[in-house]
Amino acid sequence: MQDFIHNKKLYYSAVEFAFSHIGGTWKIPILLCLEDGPVRYGGLRSRIPHITDKILHTQLRVLESKQMISRKIFREKPPKVEDIFKVSVIPIVFLSLVSFSIC
Repeated sequence: MQDFIHNKKLYYSAVEFAFSHIGGTWKIPILLCLEDGPVRYGGLRSRIPHITDKILHTQLRVLESKQMISRKIFREKPPKVEDIFKVSVIPIVFLSLVSFSIC
């Protein structure tokens, strides 16, 4: 496999790159909940058992900073915010895992 650099960091495989972005306990469950379409914060909170508000908020901000999800804020009363799955990352990860296992 070919090495590549992303954001001044060297990655030795696509799998390493994928896990650096979605690794951890909560990112994959969050992405799987957002895969079907936009979900509000309360919907995410109820779909993912045992996650605290602080962890969910932090993980959403991390995913947003990596441009894997986006937030849409509606200007209405009461305020409404939806987290939207931006890019279908899950198939890309599975493809890179399969290609890694073949090599």
